[in-house]
Amino acid sequence: MEASKTHTDNYKFNHVMKYGLLAMFGYVIIFAIMRLLNLHLIVELRAVNYIIYFIVAFIAIKSFKEQSNNEMSYLEGYLTGLFVAKVSFVLFALLMYIYLKFLDREFLFYVIEYA
Repeated sequence: MEASKTHTDNYKFNHVMKYGLLAMFGYVIIFAIMRLLNLHLIVELRAVNYIIYFIVAFIAIKSFKEQSNNEMSYLEGYLTGLFVAKVSFVLFALLMYIYLKFLDREFLFYVIEYA
């Protein structure tokens, strides 16, 4: 019984990490495109990150439910979406910190001034 629980916990962790990283890469790609097109100063375009998150979270929950023989409690679905968000947003925040701190200080000052 204990080995089965550990296997399930590892699967959940790997599942959340996989989709969290996928969402984070989506945010990075969108930011890179916005930066290349000089649209990174338009704050409203950051809403695209939430669209990416909702799509990836939906796919993560659907995938997890299919792997669980279509059995998933509300709490499991909620926590899957929550942890995908946590992983993706924390990793993206770390990448943005590194980017702003070391690569684009001018954009950092712009964000501070107009935030």
